Amino acid sequence: MQKEKINESDSSVEIEVDFSKYQTPQKSVIEKYKVNICFVFLYMMTIGINGICVAWTTGGNNQTASIFSAKLGWTALETRNYNTLINFSSQIGKATGALYGGKIIPHGRKKAFIGFNILAMLSCLVMQIVNVYTISIGKFLNGFFVTVVHLSAIKMINETIPVYLLGSCGTVI
Repeated sequence: MQKEKINESDSSVEIEVDFSKYQTPQKSVIEKYKVNICFVFLYMMTIGINGICVAWTTGGNNQTASIFSAKLGWTALETRNYNTLINFSSQIGKATGALYGGKIIPHGRKKAFIGFNILAMLSCLVMQIVNVYTISIGKFLNGFFVTVVHLSAIKMINETIPVYLLGSCGTVI
């Protein structure tokens, strides 16, 4: 036991404190649990590649517009209108996916990630039927599925990567 003197104004008081019951930790949490940085970066790259899919959903019809126009025999006005419809349907799909993704993800992030990735691939099959309506439906479905995958990927990264490795925007240092 150690004794400490505390002087308050004119009186002195002695307090006995037993410091043996207060143990300091042997190692800090960071030293105790080493993180495999290589795995963390590969995990981030694998999970984060869905950003490319989201970008493709947004601008995926720009390069193929002239091909559709020639194949389907569209006039210049029809080309503009149909491409607007196709691109707009993908944006509506992304907005719907963002709204309903929050309801889907709590039922299982891993299930949502894998299942909606498979559904996004299947939605690409719908777009292989060369018709403006099937392409629009496929783009809507793809936008919806890819957005849910992207939202679940963000949750998975935030739950897996240690907090001290995350930057201000949730990215690894």
